[in-house]
Amino acid sequence: MPHTIFWFYNIGYRSSYKNKDNFISGKTEIILGRDEKFDVDANEILLESLPTFKYLKAADRNRDLQSKGIGSKTALVVRVVISDGSTTSNESEFGDSVFGTAGDSVTFSSQFDACSHGQFKISPTADNTGVSTSISNGVVTITLPDILTSQGHATMRNAISKELNLQFGVSSPRELADYAIYCLPPGSVKNSYALVNSYLSVFNDNHCLYQSGLMHEIGHNMNGVHL
Repeated sequence: MPHTIFWFYNIGYRSSYKNKDNFISGKTEIILGRDEKFDVDANEILLESLPTFKYLKAADRNRDLQSKGIGSKTALVVRVVISDGSTTSNESEFGDSVFGTAGDSVTFSSQFDACSHGQFKISPTADNTGVSTSISNGVVTITLPDILTSQGHATMRNAISKELNLQFGVSSPRELADYAIYCLPPGSVKNSYALVNSYLSVFNDNHCLYQSGLMHEIGHNMNGVHL
């Protein structure tokens, strides 16, 4: 039997495929046979037979981003200063790269807006005055004079959350914004990461400036997982 080719680009399937309406991103599982092949260079799956589709119940969905990726959300970028280091970029540079506050036209916010065709927007959280620091244009600097790089990102992350709570009189950073983006000093964390179905993501220094990385990690906050 000749191969049947299905293309998985932006819309997820070839428009001429007669069962395309049965394929719903994040809600449908495609069950393939054992002998199917994936051509990495061509972005094609080569099938010996037609696949079957299984509609997933809500409890079984790991990538239900269709419903989560609609609406307006706020984000807070946290620039961190510790005893032996600080982020390379300042508040203004983070704000411009993430939100376009100084005129950058290609940002974390603009790309989510573009990719969702205007259905998902992330804006800087509201300005807020704390005890000794303030949120301005969606960015705040948190200073931790008793924390060293060698103590590790987990200790640092917990200390940041505690200081945010103290500064702004909240019980969780989640009360300050829908998403909290922690930008740690160089060498504090090897790889960026985010907590799944949560508000928190953690980045190594100027990785906070990389739109693709920010979008990837916020996707985890939206309950997206690696497949």
